[in-house]
Formats: sequence, structure tokens, C-alpha cells
Amino acid sequence: NAGLRFRPLGTTIRDTLNWDQDRDPSTPMQAGLETSREAELLELHRMQAQ
Repeated sequence: NAGLRFRPLGTTIRDTLNWDQDRDPSTPMQAGLETSREAELLELHRMQAQ
């Protein structure tokens, strides 16, 4: 046992929601793609799918 344990899913969801609601909304999440990069990749995908 590495000291890790599963938490109930409901607890994880509640804690994540609380964290998101309590954080400073002006602080960027620093995850995912920039909107412009996402649009660029989607356009490339559309062009390749034709």
C-alpha cells in the first residue's frame, strides 16, 4: 500500500466544485489550449477530413 486510497466520487466532485467556486476567477486555469490555437487545430482537422 503506497498510502493512496480511493475517495468516494461524490466527495471528489463536491471538493472540486468548491475549489472552483472559491478560486480567484481572474487567475487563469493554465490548462487546455488557447482559443486561437483550438480554432487553428479544428480548421486543420476539417481540411484533412474533406
